[in-house]
Amino acid sequence: MAGRGVRTVPDRQEGGATRGGPQCRVYERAVYCAGDGILPVRLDGRTGATVWRTGPAASVAGDDFARFKILGVIDDTVVVQQEPPGEGPSRVLVFDTGTGESLWQRAVNAAWIDPVLSGGLVVLPEGDGTSVTARSPRGGAERWTHRLPARHYCGASGPGERLYLQCSPEADGPSLVVEVGRSGGPGRRLSVPAKAGLLGAVDGRLLFLDAREDEEGNLLMGQDAPYAAIRTMDPRTGAHRTTKLSEEYGGQVSLADGTLWFAASNGRVTAVSAGSGRTLWQTPTSLERPSEVTYDPRARAVYLSSASGRVGALDAKKGALLWETLPRAGRDDTDWGATEVGTLDGALVASTPDGRVFSLDPAHPERKPRSG
Repeated sequence: MAGRGVRTVPDRQEGGATRGGPQCRVYERAVYCAGDGILPVRLDGRTGATVWRTGPAASVAGDDFARFKILGVIDDTVVVQQEPPGEGPSRVLVFDTGTGESLWQRAVNAAWIDPVLSGGLVVLPEGDGTSVTARSPRGGAERWTHRLPARHYCGASGPGERLYLQCSPEADGPSLVVEVGRSGGPGRRLSVPAKAGLLGAVDGRLLFLDAREDEEGNLLMGQDAPYAAIRTMDPRTGAHRTTKLSEEYGGQVSLADGTLWFAASNGRVTAVSAGSGRTLWQTPTSLERPSEVTYDPRARAVYLSSASGRVGALDAKKGALLWETLPRAGRDDTDWGATEVGTLDGALVASTPDGRVFSLDPAHPERKPRSG
């Protein structure tokens, strides 16, 4: 049932070093959360009640705390990356979604690439971090290993069942886009300009956004750094097609339903056709430093949240502002941004940096949820 609970995530210690709020993932009828000093926890999606929480409690005590990040939930497992307090290697921990039981864990070396889920597998940089190993989520069995391009920093994207690595060299130069086969064998290696960032795929073509450069050729950085063009590439041939945006847009960007959604720090939301680059609509909201947009095809709406716990909804086709909620937390003066809104059985799920997770009914967003 929508709008049933507000929950303060357990084991969040106050005081000391600055901490980010919980980051949550929705899977079936449950919500899984973790964060800075916040142990992995499963919440009942209907009531917000704690089903289980797991992990070493000592890792979140005091000022020296571990950081937990949920990588995803697949095959009835929740996959979590743990950055330990102080010195020591990062680890990926895998728990059973039903019981919270620890299934397996591995040390990872994220110097050159971060762990990622792709094609139903957990892909980890192990050993010296110069290769990635794919493991089954339930038992951790090794499926394949793929060596990374030497002296390149890589990011992974997995549109569909395929895994693509975009790898940038330590020195100046173009990026490599590497397709990794299902068996981990060597795939195609294609070149793209360094200013192009891989976002996903549309109609079988890889989609990149080209960041704008200054007069000296340096990429403009920052939350609202503008993007100048859409670049699509045929992964079989490497053939590029570039489409200039009708205007330059920045902010949190996401891709869904053939549309690019830009959420700027001033609350403005812009929808752009991923095929033509044409601006479909642009709507101001009053949300401060909003999250990425979440597209809900069933409701034909998009949702976003702010760090103060405000949530907004817009019509996905026309951009009309449907509603905005009042804050659920004090205004956040740190650099921690908002987390993406999740959807669960018709309800919306969001969180705030002070550790609260809440759900609301998009049909009645003014209703105050009951405590979980």
